[in-house]
Amino acid sequence: MLWGAASLDTLTDVVEWRDCDLDTERLLGFTRLEDGSTAVLFWEDPGVRIALIRETDGRGAPRRETVTLGVVSRNDSLRKAALAYNRQGGPYRIKIKQYWDNMLGSGQTIKEASANLNLDIVSGNCPDIVNLQYGSLGSFASKGVLEDLTRFLEESELEKEDFVDAVLEAYTVDGKLLSLPNTFCIRTVAVYSDLVGGKTAWSLEEMMELAESRPENKLLASATKADVLDFCLKMNLSYFMDWEAGTCSFASEEFGRILEFSNRFPLEEREGEDHDQINDRYNKGKVLLYPVNLVSPDEISYVYEGFGWKDVTFIGYPTMDGSSGHRLDGAGGAYAIFAKSPQKEGAWDFLEALQDSEAEGILTFAEGFPTKKEKLEELLAESMEDPYKVDWQSGETEKDSKGNPVRRPTKTEAFMMPDGSLYEKHYYVPLPEEVEELRRLIGLARPAWQDEEVMNIIREETAAYFHGQKSLETVTGLIDNRVGLYMNER
Repeated sequence: MLWGAASLDTLTDVVEWRDCDLDTERLLGFTRLEDGSTAVLFWEDPGVRIALIRETDGRGAPRRETVTLGVVSRNDSLRKAALAYNRQGGPYRIKIKQYWDNMLGSGQTIKEASANLNLDIVSGNCPDIVNLQYGSLGSFASKGVLEDLTRFLEESELEKEDFVDAVLEAYTVDGKLLSLPNTFCIRTVAVYSDLVGGKTAWSLEEMMELAESRPENKLLASATKADVLDFCLKMNLSYFMDWEAGTCSFASEEFGRILEFSNRFPLEEREGEDHDQINDRYNKGKVLLYPVNLVSPDEISYVYEGFGWKDVTFIGYPTMDGSSGHRLDGAGGAYAIFAKSPQKEGAWDFLEALQDSEAEGILTFAEGFPTKKEKLEELLAESMEDPYKVDWQSGETEKDSKGNPVRRPTKTEAFMMPDGSLYEKHYYVPLPEEVEELRRLIGLARPAWQDEEVMNIIREETAAYFHGQKSLETVTGLIDNRVGLYMNER
């Protein structure tokens, strides 16, 4: 809201910011002009912009239907995309409903906010578009609360063949396409190749055997009981839940085995542990497993450097059956349309615009790989250009002491060491073999839906077991009971 002062003790409403589609979070200043209009100065890439706001009676203006988009926490990318879409002046206007905002001081936790969004989705009191980040696609699919996007895609200029197959498969349940994110990322795990004997995937038991055979090494950089439990469930939570049948199996030997394994680790990390050895945490084998989130082609080189350029395997997260554990997630936000929304056409119009950002003038600024094959190929090709440093004077490729060409970094991260020195890690222009490895991971990736409410139940109940206050049988029984009730309520 923008206020004008009629006197020192009187404030007059001038304008409601959200009705003007201005980026007020980058506001520089404003002033009231003699004709009653308001001049607003704000920063917008690539420079400063001025907007004039005038009051009108609205006659002759085309009617615009409001489409509500529900998110737990709004990100800058989404905010900019909605502003750009709204400024086009089409028949629809996006309004973001934010369930959690720590700046408002409401006292609500993000856990409570995500629960409220999920409750709205399953109860029918839902925004037109919803973010699936904090919910389970399996849960929503079983309740039939999300619209099948297949019809919209078939009627669109977009084609199924335009998109990465793994992404379409990830968000298709029982033949229904429930979401179509515009970017995606790959979550996986890197390990020294000689530790896994040439395997490209592994079971949970095999991962546990590796940890038990190397007690002198840390399993993860942060390996508390809770951290290890979360790691073990990254690709395996759905194994213990059947949304279609409405049943779960947490009071089982398999789940008990995971809790027993996690309980071998410390409750808390020792303060300062390994910080003085950050530069050889992985390359000297002090930590076995490196969970990574691949959001750009140069990310793989960052991992290789962390392991001292030795032979590394992206083996993925361990799974119950030893199948592929490379996890695919929507990096820029996976959005779905509420099945009972009265604004389905407008909701799809916005989601379609996000897919074709260049044509629609919408820039999402999100990290991740493009969902569209053409854009992905362009990104991968461009990412490999000029992989080596060139001497600016001679124009020759720079060589190291061994005569090898020096790779060109794309960005650098610096860490302050306890002795005051700086340790640097680099991302490099990817080489063709690194891009091929990335293609392999994309082809193998699959979704693993982490229902945050279920994970919260597990964390709450396992705390008593980890502190020695309750037995394994008691805790697994409580988890099974609470999750079962939650599934039936949904």
